[in-house]
Amino acid sequence: MNAVSRKSGEVVPALLSDDGAAALYSISVRKFHELRAAEDSFVPRPIKLGPRLLRWSREELLAAVAAMPRAEPGAEPVHLKQAKRRASQSVTEVR
Repeated sequence: MNAVSRKSGEVVPALLSDDGAAALYSISVRKFHELRAAEDSFVPRPIKLGPRLLRWSREELLAAVAAMPRAEPGAEPVHLKQAKRRASQSVTEVR
């Protein structure tokens, strides 16, 4: 179930904890839980190993990356658009 890395010879776990799954996505554990709880979540369902023990399949998490929503080319993040709009409104109000 665990794979051995060809480069380092280290064992790569097949199942990841919350921390490991978040690290795989390069996000915080809190953000991982937010994404997981979202109604339209792309995060795969966890594997239940016990009443309070959940793990995520590394392979399923990696496959989910391919299905993640992509930003449109040249698209500006919503929060930047909102900040620019507020800034332009405050300049207009000052004049």
